[in-house]
Amino acid sequence: MEKRVLGIMVHQVNDPHRFHPLASIALEEGFSTVIVYTPKEVNLTDQFIFGYIYEYGRWIKHTRPFPSINHDIGYYPDLETLNLVKKIKNHPHLPFLGYGLGNKWTIQQHLLRSRQLSPYLLPTAAALNLSSIIPMLKKHQTVMLKPLNGKGGTGIIKLSIKNQGYSLEENNKEARYVSEQELHRILSELIRTERYLVQKWIDIRDHKGSVYDIRVLMQKNGLGKWVLTGMGVRQGNQEKITSNLTGGGQAFPVYPYLKEQFTEPLAKILNKKIEQIAYLIPRYLEKAYRKRLVELGLDIAVDRKAKIWIIEVNIKPGRTLWRKISDWEADRTSLRNPIQYAKYLLDRMEKGAP
Repeated sequence: MEKRVLGIMVHQVNDPHRFHPLASIALEEGFSTVIVYTPKEVNLTDQFIFGYIYEYGRWIKHTRPFPSINHDIGYYPDLETLNLVKKIKNHPHLPFLGYGLGNKWTIQQHLLRSRQLSPYLLPTAAALNLSSIIPMLKKHQTVMLKPLNGKGGTGIIKLSIKNQGYSLEENNKEARYVSEQELHRILSELIRTERYLVQKWIDIRDHKGSVYDIRVLMQKNGLGKWVLTGMGVRQGNQEKITSNLTGGGQAFPVYPYLKEQFTEPLAKILNKKIEQIAYLIPRYLEKAYRKRLVELGLDIAVDRKAKIWIIEVNIKPGRTLWRKISDWEADRTSLRNPIQYAKYLLDRMEKGAP
């Protein structure tokens, strides 16, 4: 059998030793080596990569041919790199475990077409101009303005109608109270420099007043099946408008947390329903996009009336949550599942299966 090499594509390497857990699992699962690289280190013409190769417990940087299969775990903030990544992932001799889904608005439009999932989606519009933001604000009184390609809660603004004016709230900033004229000026400036969507605000604060949501990690396993690897609550600080763990957020196991917010029987129902929704999303999106996926981080919220909402779908979920709630099994499994799925795909490719 030809030696199997796993490629790990990232935005920047910095210290290759941080990829040691992934590399160790890959070797345990039968890969001969691992190469970690950035998109700019891929030579599509001559079909080689200049990256960090894991050999004999050390990381050595040199050139080698394309890997057998690749796992893209990078977050690419600039358009130039994003375009390069698209070219790389379209190359016929560079297979990847999973492919992109586009921005928040694109994903929302696909989910809206699902009769099973659309009831859990918030009223949302593309914030193309003032005439798409102001009517939403007047209808719902409070909305969230979110960057289309944002990450980690960065750049999210909460807009509210207050008395004769408006308030703007952001994480780590004092709330601002402005007139309608000033609001129009601020919004015009925002949408001129970045693309946003505007979404109805829902009250997802717990009984202590902190915003929280539930992150569910769905992954393909070594049999090519979707499995729920882990679930955890992300709770923001009381002064935050989002639940992201960056900036001092906390994490908790789901069921005990829901029991504190609702009755025990209702918490059981909610927990089970969230799991059911979580299994529906990746299966539906793979069919809708006709693209292979490997993992999804689903952000699901429960409002104070116990209604479940799908907040966001992430194709490159982080791993911090599992360590924060000491779910070491989910932490280990979250690393192993993509590697085992890579083996599954290579087995199928060698047999000529699609």
